[in-house]
Amino acid sequence: MGLSMLSKIKKTLMPFICSTPVTKMFETLNQGKLRILFYHRIAPAHSLERLYEPTMFVEENEFEDQMRLLRDQYQPVCEQDVIEALKGNVRLPGKAVWVTFDDGYKDNFLLGYPILKKWGIRATFFVATDYIDRKELPWEGCILEALQKTDARSALVDTDGRTLIFELSNRKQRRLAGYEIIRRLAKKNILNREKVLSLISKLQVDLNKMDLSFMSWDNIREMADNGSFIGSHTVMHRPMTKLSRDEVSYEIGESKRRIEECIGRQVFSFSYPYGKCPASLSDPVLFDKGIEVAVTAKTGPNDLTRAEKFRLGRFDLGYRNAPHIWKFKLATCRFWAKLKEYTAGAEVV
Repeated sequence: MGLSMLSKIKKTLMPFICSTPVTKMFETLNQGKLRILFYHRIAPAHSLERLYEPTMFVEENEFEDQMRLLRDQYQPVCEQDVIEALKGNVRLPGKAVWVTFDDGYKDNFLLGYPILKKWGIRATFFVATDYIDRKELPWEGCILEALQKTDARSALVDTDGRTLIFELSNRKQRRLAGYEIIRRLAKKNILNREKVLSLISKLQVDLNKMDLSFMSWDNIREMADNGSFIGSHTVMHRPMTKLSRDEVSYEIGESKRRIEECIGRQVFSFSYPYGKCPASLSDPVLFDKGIEVAVTAKTGPNDLTRAEKFRLGRFDLGYRNAPHIWKFKLATCRFWAKLKEYTAGAEVV
């Protein structure tokens, strides 16, 4: 079945699928299960068209509407509540939602944090410490933004031993080129500083003018001092599936130590870069370092009476979706992910 047909089917079915009776049915089925939302970046209102990767962003006005929805119709909980529930010490409310952010971008503090404070929602911010210390950059984001900013109409790129030419005539071609370059570099485990800086240089883009700024430790301390939680997202944000046992131990242990040193508080939570790591590698380290809960990119919801505390699932609400679609995603969680996979490439949501 072609993507255009899937898109038509989706457009036809979405009003029914997201209708109030269907949403309420799923709400009943998922009553008592924890929903965990995750975000990466918050953008100023009406700016998505200018961004290098819109799917990483939610506009601030939309984010506020989502937080208002959580406060009005759900029951926001915090990291501490989740940990206590996992230990069996408390029972979470029936429509519990935990809000999380990954990576540590500056806009989390400038745009997201004030909205969270306004609505009384205590989120967890998972930070990669080398991003905060300005020792590393998110190389995928560098590639995607460089391809959007370059004046070049095509690019010759040596990815995995072969030189390929990528057409860059429009934003869609540039984004698809970025995805393919990232995929090839990651497959060869060469998605690193040297390779990416070489590519950016060839594209004649100024790295200093990219929108890749991260929070400072002062920003992070302010959030922690006012009710937010700070979790580990490793040191260098490397795919943990490609690391040795010693490297996994370093990424978890050193990031936790560095955060605790900088904010003066213990760290009890962890988020896997790219959403996963073999349990045989990560779980012993997480136990040893005193981590109480870890989140993945696997879609929820989470039944905490049976959940593995180092494998909790999360999902996002997408961007530029109508409120009835947010409600449907919050109600259905896992079903939404399956529908999204089936209709991959369709344009509606």
